[in-house]
Amino acid sequence: MRPILILFLLVNFMAVAQISGMVTDSISGKPVSYVNIIVENTPEAASSDDQGKFKIAAKGDQILIFSAVGYKSIRIKASNTEKVLLAPVVYELSEVSIGKPKQTISKILSDYNRKDIDLYYAIGDQPYMWARYFQVSDTLSETPYLKGLTIATESKVKGAKFNVHFLEVQSDGTPGAEIAQTNIIGVAKKGKRDTYIDLLPFKIQVPENGFFIALEALIVPENRSVEYAYTDKKGIFHENFYYSPAFATTRSEDNTSWGFRESHQWGIFKKVSQERIQKYYEDFKRSTGKEAPPFDERNVQFAMKVLVTN
Repeated sequence: MRPILILFLLVNFMAVAQISGMVTDSISGKPVSYVNIIVENTPEAASSDDQGKFKIAAKGDQILIFSAVGYKSIRIKASNTEKVLLAPVVYELSEVSIGKPKQTISKILSDYNRKDIDLYYAIGDQPYMWARYFQVSDTLSETPYLKGLTIATESKVKGAKFNVHFLEVQSDGTPGAEIAQTNIIGVAKKGKRDTYIDLLPFKIQVPENGFFIALEALIVPENRSVEYAYTDKKGIFHENFYYSPAFATTRSEDNTSWGFRESHQWGIFKKVSQERIQKYYEDFKRSTGKEAPPFDERNVQFAMKVLVTN
């Protein structure tokens, strides 16, 4: 009976493995970079690298979902993902902006002050996206194109890449479909920096009912950074890491922030409850013997500067 038990344990251990493969364009055959890959009905996720290659922990019979801006999403059994073909989306002319920005007028839709930065948001081993809602005023009819985007970032690695999504507003006010027709990649310099992305080449028109800008750190090895590691008293090794960059926030009276959770659904940020704020004051005094600094009860808002033009 003993050998059978060992075999049983070995089979269970091997059930979940590192699935690897490559994502390519079904027409051109070229690699598709920075594709979102999730294991269906789990929080497990990964991204393809700049060569279209990926690795993800999954069982062979689990379903992987591949999605990228400008391509049709597909579902494939993990055991069949050595080579994944994504079909490009064919857009109707009515859906595409065929105009060209004149750039004779420029306006600032939103801005931030680095002195007001409060917290930085980053992901660990689970995927997450953050979005900020932008309301459009009537005056923007003169400047219908997005010109540039600056994001306050912090990166532990050089040249950390991340996805930027521009999303429509659905009838219920939640983030909806992609506005851009291709992946838009940001590259964050090491340290606390202002990361600028030129949006003119994408010819993105500002929707009349507003839009969301969503930020997505890529789960690729070159973005991974170990914050600290240690071995506990039982000899178990622990490692705390995250994927750069982290995205800065300020505070605002308006609630404009949303998160795309492990359940793969959008939800608006909730304010900290009075109970948790009170506990913050009590814990601070208990540990330091001093009164805590006043807690800022305003809403979290992601630090972005958005430029528009005509």
